[in-house]
Amino acid sequence: MVLPRWGPWQDAPGLLARVGDLSGAAIALWGDVRSGGLGALQVGVPRLSVDLSSPEGASLALTIVACRALPRASAAALFGEDRFGRRIWFYHHVRDGLGPAARAFWDAHERAVRLGLVAAGASEHRLAGVRRVWTLGAGPTRRRAQARALAWAWGGRARIDPARLDAPDAWMQALRIARPPGLTSAQHAAAQEGVCVDGPVPSDVVWLGDRLDRDAAVGWQGLAPVAVGWSARAEPPDPPAGWQAEAVQVPGDSPLARHGFVWRRNPRG
Repeated sequence: MVLPRWGPWQDAPGLLARVGDLSGAAIALWGDVRSGGLGALQVGVPRLSVDLSSPEGASLALTIVACRALPRASAAALFGEDRFGRRIWFYHHVRDGLGPAARAFWDAHERAVRLGLVAAGASEHRLAGVRRVWTLGAGPTRRRAQARALAWAWGGRARIDPARLDAPDAWMQALRIARPPGLTSAQHAAAQEGVCVDGPVPSDVVWLGDRLDRDAAVGWQGLAPVAVGWSARAEPPDPPAGWQAEAVQVPGDSPLARHGFVWRRNPRG
């Protein structure tokens, strides 16, 4: 199984908040699904839609169900954030709360749960390269090597500014041990509300995440009049014809995300 990365960016709620009040909105998830879905729940979105039979959608569904059935520490243990833990026991404890599509997915990939979801995906394995280069000496050579390792770990196309790798924040601490940030208390609390349905279906907003960095991502334009996402590239992506762009400054302590964007469909587009 190729599991998508487990959630590389913790500022999805801040980006979604730029859209406006989303307390009654529906969001379709098209890319970077787990961090976008958890971020949407944190800003009060009551309804999410995603392909629940995909690794991305099944990961989000398992996260939500686990947060509702388990304390934060136990949910984190299910995802493999502990060293050992009772992952399979926790999975079977929450399994009946999953819908048919997500339950069938995880029943077929129970081995990934046993290995630890935050460590068993392809992207997380590549993060081991980050850990290996982190012990290099200080200076620009080390930073360039780390930037290359990070870009490779997050999909190979990202261009990461080496100067941003010295920020002493939790994101960087997580990278030093070769895994992305774990389940936060805010994410655990937010997952108690809202519903996640099979889709994606027409909604008020479509969350693209960094999908446009990785492929053409056709098919999303008919889902919603507003699109939200982020990019690791030197220049933000251009909106399609008939859409207006709003550039969003992202926090400077993220070594990955360089740009955020909110696109709104021109009513006459």
